[in-house]
Amino acid sequence: MNKVFVTSTEEYQPISHGDSYLYENYLRITTFLKNRIDESTVNRVAKPNLISGNVEWYCKFSAPMLQITNYDEGHQQLVESEYVQFLAKIDRFIKELQSTGDEDKVQWARLLSVTFSPEDNILISNGNEWAIIWGWKFLNKLKFISPVFTDIQSNSEGSELELEMNETVQEAVQESPKESNEPEKIEHDKGKEIVNSPPQRQLKNVGFFQKIIRFFRYLSYRFWGLMLLIILFLIVLCICKKCCSNNSGCSELGEIENKINDIEKRVEERCKNDTITFVK
Repeated sequence: MNKVFVTSTEEYQPISHGDSYLYENYLRITTFLKNRIDESTVNRVAKPNLISGNVEWYCKFSAPMLQITNYDEGHQQLVESEYVQFLAKIDRFIKELQSTGDEDKVQWARLLSVTFSPEDNILISNGNEWAIIWGWKFLNKLKFISPVFTDIQSNSEGSELELEMNETVQEAVQESPKESNEPEKIEHDKGKEIVNSPPQRQLKNVGFFQKIIRFFRYLSYRFWGLMLLIILFLIVLCICKKCCSNNSGCSELGEIENKINDIEKRVEERCKNDTITFVK
């Protein structure tokens, strides 16, 4: 995999899921999807790696990647249209899992819904391919720049949705220069949001002990350098204490030896006529 993008942990807050952070489930999510959805879709999900206060994002596409807002309008429209198809595919799969009634599959549906929430996804691209960064509260609220994409959301789901989307997307890409000359229409549609995006799922209430665990995990995540210094300080204290205890042990032995010598002197004084030998 290639390192394609970097975000700072100071800018965004990680999303919790159950007793862990959402980004910690990357391997679980991608492994689960690879066996059930085509690999090209799974490759869109970038892999997070935390290093020194930053999140480095990896994927199989060439680096570097930038947010799609750094590209021209035509490329943004193309990426957004493919992202809509991506969400439709994920949404259908989530509904299949929910319809089974199996508790384990329902839990997977909830995890995928949180992972692929458009509000907390950012689209990045290298000019050809695109990927998703996720797992943090980006509060993105994606707004499509073309009115075609918002119209697509109001259509029915399934095969009819994909057919209509493919036709309108091609027209939108071809006519993008014309649409750019209509600022009032584009401005109006920028206020619209995705409709058929995966439904937001509320996370379960977290218990008291889980909150404590998360608090200590947050401390270790944010202040790992300070914790390392504290551990080193405690180790030094233990070493000093051991040295001091050894010195006190030596002094006690000296006192005992002095007492023995004193006893020997007293015995010698009282038993001058007896022949008593002491072996030291």
